[in-house]
Amino acid sequence: MLDRKEIFDIAKKYYKEKGESRLSKAYEYVDSYIIYSESSKNRIGVSAIRINKKDGSISLFSLPSKENFEILKKSTEIKL
Repeated sequence: MLDRKEIFDIAKKYYKEKGESRLSKAYEYVDSYIIYSESSKNRIGVSAIRINKKDGSISLFSLPSKENFEILKKSTEIKL
């Protein structure tokens, strides 16, 4: 199980490799964290990354999506 610092380090590295700016929002879900970059909010069809707490694997987290809206509703926003 990865701790919060390790998760944020993974997110920062991911976004840096993509030429993105700093992190803007983060949410904790049961098995993962959902993390947005600063540039995510300037796009149509907002997307973030979802990082698995156990192994650090990354998947895209896109809205609008009924399933992802439900996940976001059940998540808790956390301070960066």
